[in-house]
Amino acid sequence: MGQYVYITIATKIIARKTGKFYFGCKEYSVREIKDRLEETFCMDLYDIYENEEYVGFLLKKGILEKYLYDFLYEQSFHLFCGEQIRAELDQIKNIDEEIILDMFRNEELNYFHYMNFDVMKSDYLAYDLEIYSEGINYLNDGKIYMECYSEFFQYINKMIRKSSSNPLKDTVYVMIVG
Repeated sequence: MGQYVYITIATKIIARKTGKFYFGCKEYSVREIKDRLEETFCMDLYDIYENEEYVGFLLKKGILEKYLYDFLYEQSFHLFCGEQIRAELDQIKNIDEEIILDMFRNEELNYFHYMNFDVMKSDYLAYDLEIYSEGINYLNDGKIYMECYSEFFQYINKMIRKSSSNPLKDTVYVMIVG
């Protein structure tokens, strides 16, 4: 079975207010959900909205336009195909963030894609929360299979956050997609 590691900038995070356990359910407040996600994401970069069932976090307007190019350029130096990535990044330099997102959604670029995930469970994000996310994928590495990966993913996430001063470092998450 092939599985892939994805590293993605979260543009939208939605969490169910009810967590399910073997022994029942637990209701989470907006504050509790925000605190749980704060371990992986800088929640100050997101606007919050909610309904009865879900709490949503949407990356604030202007964040991508201001920081995306510089963050991806900086991260490209850590990747094997960094030179090709930097050449492709010129296409998004000084462009409105809605146009950039449309380019990603329409798969106009080779190295960057817009990821739209269904409900995912992640031990290192928040093991008991049901989370849905969308975002900009800037690295996927293919065909892996690991039994235990939460510590490894937490390590990668923390290294990305430490390696950059760009605020988008606090929107990145790692997951396996199969």
